Amino acid sequence: MSVEALGIKEFLPAYLDPNIQPSDLVTGVCFASSGSGYDPLTSKSASAISLSGQIILFKEYIGKLKGIVGEGRKNFILANSVFLVVQGSNDISNTYFLSHFRELQYDVPSYTDLMLASASNFLKSNCLFNDG
Repeated sequence: MSVEALGIKEFLPAYLDPNIQPSDLVTGVCFASSGSGYDPLTSKSASAISLSGQIILFKEYIGKLKGIVGEGRKNFILANSVFLVVQGSNDISNTYFLSHFRELQYDVPSYTDLMLASASNFLKSNCLFNDG
């Protein structure tokens, strides 16, 4: 992901990159897993890290960041960060239309309501600043 326009660095490295450096953690990393979605079936069918798995990695990152810069600086970094969650298109295109499994359970409006509820529940249950 390019963050060059923000003046931070050219790209956000993947958190799971085996060559990641502590300095990368201080200036931001990416937890994305191509093929994931709000529907748990989406991640399974794409062999992707689920959204909940990505949150687990994010919380692990917070612990590592604290170890590198300390509690106060960690809090400052998180409070001044931009968090971007992009999900849903794989749910509709892959899980609903291509696999046809969900088509048997839901019509399109019901499935989109399910995705909206999943997104809302995700936001309510994953306060990004709660590292406990």
